[in-house]
Amino acid sequence: MELERIITDDSDVEMHIFNNKVLFKYKNINFQTNLLSGNYPNTSNLIPSEFAYIVKVNKKDFNDAIDRAALLTQGKDKNIVKMTLENTKMIINSYASEIGKVEEQLVVETNNKEHLEISFSSKYMLEALKTLDEEEVLLLLNSDVKPLIIKSLTDESLIQLILPIKTY
Repeated sequence: MELERIITDDSDVEMHIFNNKVLFKYKNINFQTNLLSGNYPNTSNLIPSEFAYIVKVNKKDFNDAIDRAALLTQGKDKNIVKMTLENTKMIINSYASEIGKVEEQLVVETNNKEHLEISFSSKYMLEALKTLDEEEVLLLLNSDVKPLIIKSLTDESLIQLILPIKTY
């Protein structure tokens, strides 16, 4: 993707392939990428097969609520927002001591009516939601310390994993 940003016209690009790297030459620019050694870690253990909370939410409403709550967190390191689930109500909020508080409410469908609070990075959540191209998405959760899974209703192969951030 970085190379694609560099290329501005239809000029030829030379490609030199080695055992552990590739070198691209474009005009007076040399662009090199290296192959990482080792095995990719087994990620199948990260995604649970059963969930205590299965929440169906309108993607646009959820995205917009997080986006608005993230306005207060932009100057901070982790862009933390908090999501609270109770019955069919979801509350997205953030707080900045020098600015104020944002609270957004959404109506959701869920299998679990118990109270749950989980905090996460608004930046990572918004990036994950961009990959889903449908009206409603599933949020799958177990607790406030376990990963939050975002799934497509139509494409089983598309799964996003958001790690929670512990707040006190």
